[in-house]
Amino acid sequence: MPSIFGRPQPSRRSRSRVLSVLLHGVITAICGGCIGELVDLSLATITVDEFLSILFGITLVALAAVVFWRTYVSSDIAPAGKYVLYFVSFVVLGSGIVCFVLQQNWSKSIAAVLKAPLYAWLSTSLTFVMAYILVEFANSGYATCACFCKKANRIKYYNSTSQFVLAVCGSLVTGALMGFGFGVIDV
Repeated sequence: MPSIFGRPQPSRRSRSRVLSVLLHGVITAICGGCIGELVDLSLATITVDEFLSILFGITLVALAAVVFWRTYVSSDIAPAGKYVLYFVSFVVLGSGIVCFVLQQNWSKSIAAVLKAPLYAWLSTSLTFVMAYILVEFANSGYATCACFCKKANRIKYYNSTSQFVLAVCGSLVTGALMGFGFGVIDV
């Protein structure tokens, strides 16, 4: 039905689509902010507490193995996406090893210029791992009642390889910036 200016009015479907996109954007921003705060707290914890630093290192090494294994056995990931996940799993593995180096008493002799890239690497891995776990949790259906539905009815949060690569690159850049900022502070 045209308006008084001769342009067609947006349909009810397009308005609901816009509201859906806005709602998903707000939820994504809230989740991203929570992940950022958790990463900052994790970096501080790794720096200050030796036991938790070792625990984070072991956990990151285990998560790298899980990401590698899930990528290897998955048949619904495009080859380009698999290569990205293989690369990221090795980055996470390396950051697990970095956790053993960035303890407060070990890193006193390391200059801030050298610590900043290590924190950036670690923060990048933590950001990716948290985003990956969040999306895997949502895709599995446990976040909603979809876990009781048929597998065909579940909504995939990444419908294309480009969406997935954008999410990976976004988490990598955000994590690197947060970690570099944390490393420059020289805790």
